Amino acid sequence: MPTQKAKKVTRSPVVEQLYNALMVDIEPDLTTVVIPHLDVLYASETEEDRSARGERYARAFDEFLLRFSLLTETWKQALLAFKDDVLKTIKSKAKEEDVTALQRIEKSLENT
Repeated sequence: MPTQKAKKVTRSPVVEQLYNALMVDIEPDLTTVVIPHLDVLYASETEEDRSARGERYARAFDEFLLRFSLLTETWKQALLAFKDDVLKTIKSKAKEEDVTALQRIEKSLENT
């Protein structure tokens, strides 16, 4: 059976901004601005501190995933409501155009 190749995901500035916006309130160490400097920031930490930091980071990613999930669900509901409003507007406009067209036809029939 053929296997499907995984698509290469390119780093998007929008995705990075979203990640940082969520993560800065959860664990600032894990923002993309700070990550490259973690080795310097924690160069002298003990093994015990390093382990505790790793656990803190794991909890931070769990919290990030939870918040991201809530955010995307909120956006999904907002987009679906927006779509419904757009469809209602289109249907209303179509009805107005249909009424206008029918009125023109009636007038033209009356004038003949």
